[in-house]
Amino acid sequence: MIVMKFGGAALQNPGSIKKVISVIKTSLKEDPLVVVSAFGKSTRMLEGLFELCSQGNFEESYEIIDNSFLPLSLSLFEGYMNPKYEADCRKEVIKQIEDLKSYINSSNRKWDLVDRDHILSRGELITSKIIYYILNSEGIKSEWLDAREMIITDEKHRFSQPEFNSSVELVNQKINSCKKDNKLPITQGFIASTPSGLATTLGYEGSDLSATFLGACINASRVELYKTVPGIMTADPNLVTDSRLVRRVSYKYIEKLTFLGSKILHKNAIKPSMEKDIPLWINNLYEPEETGTLIGGTAYDDLGSEFFVVGHSDGILFSKHVSEINILAESDKISSIFDEWDIANVPIENKIDHIQWFLPDKVSSLEATHRLREIDEITWNKNVSMIGIIYNSTSGNDLTRMISNIINEHQAKVLATSTSSDMIILVISRNRFKQVYHAVHRMLCEHPVAA
Repeated sequence: MIVMKFGGAALQNPGSIKKVISVIKTSLKEDPLVVVSAFGKSTRMLEGLFELCSQGNFEESYEIIDNSFLPLSLSLFEGYMNPKYEADCRKEVIKQIEDLKSYINSSNRKWDLVDRDHILSRGELITSKIIYYILNSEGIKSEWLDAREMIITDEKHRFSQPEFNSSVELVNQKINSCKKDNKLPITQGFIASTPSGLATTLGYEGSDLSATFLGACINASRVELYKTVPGIMTADPNLVTDSRLVRRVSYKYIEKLTFLGSKILHKNAIKPSMEKDIPLWINNLYEPEETGTLIGGTAYDDLGSEFFVVGHSDGILFSKHVSEINILAESDKISSIFDEWDIANVPIENKIDHIQWFLPDKVSSLEATHRLREIDEITWNKNVSMIGIIYNSTSGNDLTRMISNIINEHQAKVLATSTSSDMIILVISRNRFKQVYHAVHRMLCEHPVAA
């Protein structure tokens, strides 16, 4: 079996959904398990809906459901499938919407993270039902599986962690039943449940983790993640138009990419595939016949002349002054807060008298300022950017010198640095980010650091 996961950007309109169905059809001989996210931007919409409900703005929340969420859901399939299946799909979507309204209308809600996860799960449930009906309308016998009945997590709502031993038997029971009936299994990413049956979510981009976790449970021959980019690029293609596709890379380097805050993959998604040594493919939905990026084991540890440049244009540099004696204890204390609240952060090399983290997005920054407000001797540098370089070289001396020349040429103020044998992190003033980011990428293209 293989696992095929389709993200929200691949499910944002009837045209992209038609492409998803086409890609699934070409892989039927490989016995796929299909995992789908919520349709484009719907999770953010439901997050906003939860915030309104937690503030008591129920009328406004109903308006969003009726005037935005429901019409967008219906627009994904109306007029695009067999009338009988379309009617059944419409009934199912409306039922899901009514269930959502009923949940909101209940008087015993605390509007805590339990309620948040229940509301956010609606996006995946509706989208997977739509794909299920379209597949059956196309003559592909399919079975809709509820991920909440297969993937069991801890009790940590909002960014729950799947538990393999509690889930593996449940997953295989459901999948084997589908195989026995010659049906294509389709389920949801991002959502799961606690042992007691409460809905949980795996953090934003958590569908990647769902796919690799399910792949590990069924010992898949590979996991395919379909996105709207060619694969993993040497730099963000939205910032660098001549970024290059990296054809293959090891789990080790993907871990480094996610450490630097790259959005190409959920930060925990690589672990299940790595533990079971299951190949992971990043493919372009719109060019499925093209080879994307293969992520594999130690055979791909040699990057050769390839490299990655990760950039965050707008973040905050967080620093705390510490004594040399307390540096490890203080670092562990703050790291545990980041982990507990799933605050995106990039640790910078600790110095003798202070420790530093770069917070790459505004949501993380706001959460961090709230959670760390009672800790003394904290300073924040706003309007800063981060550039992370991952490369394959036994010596970084030449690279360090060339980067220093770029910094000087563009008169960029360096606020923090961290260097290891295959990674360099720079935190610089935001007003020079684009120039330095482009120059570093261009330099690495023209002067490879490894033969």
